[in-house]
Amino acid sequence: MMAGLTNNPAAELAVLAKSWITPPAMIVAGGAFSGKGYDPTQRSFVVDPSGSTLSTLHIDLDATENSPLDNPAFVVEGWGDAVPELKIDGKPAAWGIDFYVGERGV
Repeated sequence: MMAGLTNNPAAELAVLAKSWITPPAMIVAGGAFSGKGYDPTQRSFVVDPSGSTLSTLHIDLDATENSPLDNPAFVVEGWGDAVPELKIDGKPAAWGIDFYVGERGV
């Protein structure tokens, strides 16, 4: 499926493919969100707002050798107009360098 789409060596593609086939478990903390798990059709972890107001969203991914993590994508349903700020391992991440944000139409 990925032939011709990248110049990466096969070993790197194997990790990516395995992360899609057996994604790590997702744990969502915070009362305003609930995790819906990994959606293979979107190749993304899906989060749903379960509260009426948005608050801090904390996601832990339990990656292992058998369930690796490679360039994860998240779909946060009903996000609204809030501008996301991301921390990775507690450190601020830079938009456009460490992560990207997109919005899809309804």
